Amino acid sequence: MNSLLQTFTLAFVLVLLLPSCVDKHLQESPYDSHPEKVGSRYYSWTDWNRADEIYEAGAYREVLVQLWYPTHDKLTKEFKEAPYMPFLEEAKPHLTSWSEEDFQLVNEIKTKGLLGAPILKAEKKYPLILFAPALGAHSSYYTTYAERFAQEGYIVMGVNVKYESEYVLGENKKVSVSNLQFHDSLKTLKIPEEITAEGYREAKADRLRFVSQDLIFALNQLAKEEELEAIIDFDNIGVMGHSIGGFAAVYAARADQRIKACINLDGTPPPESLEEGMEQPLLFVEDLTDYKNHAGYKILFDRREGLCKKVKSEAYRVLIGNTNHSGFYSSNIRFADNEEEKKIASRPIEITYTYSAKFFDKFLKGKKETIEAMSSDSLEVFVFE
Repeated sequence: MNSLLQTFTLAFVLVLLLPSCVDKHLQESPYDSHPEKVGSRYYSWTDWNRADEIYEAGAYREVLVQLWYPTHDKLTKEFKEAPYMPFLEEAKPHLTSWSEEDFQLVNEIKTKGLLGAPILKAEKKYPLILFAPALGAHSSYYTTYAERFAQEGYIVMGVNVKYESEYVLGENKKVSVSNLQFHDSLKTLKIPEEITAEGYREAKADRLRFVSQDLIFALNQLAKEEELEAIIDFDNIGVMGHSIGGFAAVYAARADQRIKACINLDGTPPPESLEEGMEQPLLFVEDLTDYKNHAGYKILFDRREGLCKKVKSEAYRVLIGNTNHSGFYSSNIRFADNEEEKKIASRPIEITYTYSAKFFDKFLKGKKETIEAMSSDSLEVFVFE
């Protein structure tokens, strides 16, 4: 099996039936019932105030941003369909682990985006959602979430960062691909002979704090775009991230009070958040492990519960059974080999979107949404008020 498909095959696992209330919502609002197009744009920015020479002398932090936003519904003939992954042709010579089949599969993926389409004028400004991908991944792998949010009146900014994201096309048109040597080198250290578990987490966190600052940099750059500044509600900003992107989301929320709500998709929180909590509302979405009987999972469960209890506002945990850490990539739907695999892959994506939409609608749009506690073999929801 080729490398790209291996990444997403991890998420195809057996699924038990979910409670009827959740299944009912999924049946009423499947992704394909939202045919409206969305706009799509890309920006490359360099932070000349932050050097990053860990892999390259004289290098500075760079971000490649994907933007999804509401647009007019009848522009199909005027604008090209946005590609699933931007600048893939430029990146192709550098993605040496990809096969020709990988490139063909990605190039054939259809999106709901219209490249460069105008932003739909509205009576109110649009809330903004920042999105941070997992280590070595790309914001394109979460397109389903982004398009859905854009269809519901949000502007979504996926932030790909130099070295930690799959690739970035800089302002100078130079492609930088992921370089995970730092992260891989940590994994070679023996615990506790060469490093303590706490020392490992702190060393990892030092690098991720630096990466997390790219989110705030991208937010600042976006505010300088005159057209966007006029239609984005910078008083209602949310942040969402997967894995290390979840770390980045929590870090950015703690560091920047412009951010009003935070969603962490199965990411280890920054150590300081575990000690001090955070001000903004938090939604923690995770794969459901056997934390009641497995000692290691119990430690992880308790650590994350401790963070939720220290949140100064409302906090929620949604634990989804019969999936895993890779199950949050919406690309799993796109790479399914058949309808049964698509159905299996869709379930954790739909649950994640359902709760994420309720959460952001509540805290960014001021809607009267309710997230209730519940427990079953395949879904647990905890509410902290």
